Amino acid sequence: MPSSDLALFHVLRMRRLLPEAVLQERLQASTTRGVPLEEVLRVRRDLAPEVLAQALEVRARQGRRCEACGETTYLQPNQTAAATPCERCGGALLARGTSGRFGRPAGPPPPR
Repeated sequence: MPSSDLALFHVLRMRRLLPEAVLQERLQASTTRGVPLEEVLRVRRDLAPEVLAQALEVRARQGRRCEACGETTYLQPNQTAAATPCERCGGALLARGTSGRFGRPAGPPPPR
């Protein structure tokens, strides 16, 4: 299951935007059909478009770009960029800076 779907699932669950049973059903439909969870939610009209957009913005803050392939992996609760490899190629994820830009690979700070 893609990290993007899991991250959106966690956002929706933590904010209690859908009943748990509905959320589980939509995640299963996403997996079965091979389409992103956000698409299932759009088609089913489970959330107002602006609510879904806000949830996707929250999810985006969990995304980390891979240093090797450039793809995005979304961190799940209790995951760190330093300890989580890219879900596509296994490369190092870049840390997210305070400015919202991606910078150096995640890990311990460089020595002074």
